[in-house]
Amino acid sequence: MSFVSDSYQVRVLDCISQSWMALAEKMAYKSPELRKRVEDYEILTGNAEQEVTQGEEICYYSDFDNDGETEEYKKSIWTTSSMGTVEHLSFSGKGDEVIGDILRNETNTPIMLWVDRERDENIICVMYLTGLYDYEIAAYLVQGKDYEQVYQVEGKGRIRAEIYR
Repeated sequence: MSFVSDSYQVRVLDCISQSWMALAEKMAYKSPELRKRVEDYEILTGNAEQEVTQGEEICYYSDFDNDGETEEYKKSIWTTSSMGTVEHLSFSGKGDEVIGDILRNETNTPIMLWVDRERDENIICVMYLTGLYDYEIAAYLVQGKDYEQVYQVEGKGRIRAEIYR
C-alpha cells in the first residue's frame, strides 16, 4: 500500500491589502497545477522572466527588484542523494543577496521561484514545501534591497491509499 495526494485544499493565508486579493486568489486557483509541475521537476518560468540557453546551461533574465536593470541568474531543483538531505531550490546570480534574504526568512524549504509581472511591477513568487504533499506560495514585491510579502497561499494535500495488486 502507498499513500498519494489526489487533490489539494487551497486557501489564501495572508494578503497585504484588498487590492492584491484577486491576484492571491488567482494564484490559489492555479497552485495545485504548479505544485504538480514542480513535483515532476519542471523549472517554472514566470511571465516576467526570459529563459536563455548558453551552451549546456540555462540562464534566466528578469528585473526582479524593479530597479530598471535586468538581472541574470540560474535556478534549479537540487535533488537529494542521501537520506540526510532534502530537495530544495538552488539559486545563484546577480541579486542573490535579496533572494537569499527572502529564502532564509522562511522556516520551510524553498523548492522553486519565478517572477511575474503584475500591476506594472515584478513580483517574486516562491514555492515552499511544508510537508510531504503540502506547500505554500508567497509573493514578494522587491524594491532594490527592500521587499515585502504581498500574499501567501497554502495548499494541503488530501491523501488516499493505493493498494498494490
